[in-house]
Amino acid sequence: MKILSAYGLVLIVCVICGAAGYELYARLAMPFKVERHFESAKIWIQNHTLDPASSVIDKTFKREVSSHPYGLFRTNTKIDISVISLNEDVGVRNFSVRTNNAGLLSESDYSFERDPDTPEYRIAMLGESFTGTVTATYQWVDTLEQLLNKNHEFLDFLKVKRVRVLNHGWVGGGFQTFWREYDQTGRHFSPDLNVVNYLELDFPRKVGPQMTDPDEMVQYAAEHLRKLNDEVKTFATVMPDRPHIEDMDKILAKTNQLKALVPEIDIFDMREHLDLPDPIVAAQTWFNIPHDYHYSDRGGEFYSRAMAKVITRQIMGEEHDYSQYTTKHFDEVVGEGKPITRNIRNSTHKLSNVPEEFRKMVDYVIDSYIESRMYRSDLYLMDALTRSGYDGVTPPFHLPLTGAFHKFTYANGEEALMNIFCTKPPLNLHNPDCYTYMHTYVNTN
Repeated sequence: MKILSAYGLVLIVCVICGAAGYELYARLAMPFKVERHFESAKIWIQNHTLDPASSVIDKTFKREVSSHPYGLFRTNTKIDISVISLNEDVGVRNFSVRTNNAGLLSESDYSFERDPDTPEYRIAMLGESFTGTVTATYQWVDTLEQLLNKNHEFLDFLKVKRVRVLNHGWVGGGFQTFWREYDQTGRHFSPDLNVVNYLELDFPRKVGPQMTDPDEMVQYAAEHLRKLNDEVKTFATVMPDRPHIEDMDKILAKTNQLKALVPEIDIFDMREHLDLPDPIVAAQTWFNIPHDYHYSDRGGEFYSRAMAKVITRQIMGEEHDYSQYTTKHFDEVVGEGKPITRNIRNSTHKLSNVPEEFRKMVDYVIDSYIESRMYRSDLYLMDALTRSGYDGVTPPFHLPLTGAFHKFTYANGEEALMNIFCTKPPLNLHNPDCYTYMHTYVNTN
């Protein structure tokens, strides 16, 4: 009995030592994990948010905001972004887009009312940030509209004077958002056609925590596509991200399931309609990598032509070639020696000239991450045992997240607000349950 008691005591001591060793290792390894996470850090410097309501950013910078009751975003606002890499070989890329009078992303103003003297065919383009992008210098949806209006045979078939393509793209959207885009804004334009332009990665998204059950995701998407199709004739297109262009045979598993659930709605894999003589070159030049993973201006030019082909075939029942049509910015970004996204100077560009100030920001974030995660009260051992998924650096999108801002000062005492998101309070970078992509808002007035 004494021997058994001794073994039991030894076992308990071993378990305690093992647990203590794991805990010590997890905490001492955290600086290396955090440093590795931020080693290719980039800071997003942005002047305005899209939010139609006045936000903490506007109050801090004492700005007035205007919006339209049917719009998705604030109206008549120039959104400037500079993505700054602290790696001198990567440098800075500037973007600038505009919201129009209706609070949608377009260089063109939209009218909710129809002009009887100028009959038009209206297409509501529903999607997420690959459809309504802020990391470009113009919208590919505007380019699509230009292409369709250059096709006089298409206009004659529709018996209209012009086609209007309404850009309802919404950053971070999923199928629930696509319905909301139509319900809140699109229906007020009385569109003749809905096009849902989505990515395979959109399936988990909804308001609140992301879905994790693949079958639930597909059912959810089918439900919202049916709702859209019940309102207005709808078809869908799967826009390829970079991995789906690098591997043209990559299977769209959830899309294939979705097709089986909604056979009444046509869904197109857009890889089959893109002019892709060399997928590797396309993967390198159609995206703003390494600054951003969305389509470059050049990628938008080619994608808009593929979309024009699909729309024309759906409506007319015949193929039309749009490769020979010129558009407003085509010659600026397509061709040997041309930039993949136009080189512009925007209101945030001047701030990229003070990289030492942003280096201080990055160092502050890294130090805050390390300190908060090394000395957190929760045990890393419990995270491992419960499979919570907490690793200190990866945002847990399967959990409810609360957004907030962490205030900094940079050159000349100017204020900057860095976007953070947390699973629990307090809402600041000293909390080990808060995360940031270093998306920072500044005042450029």
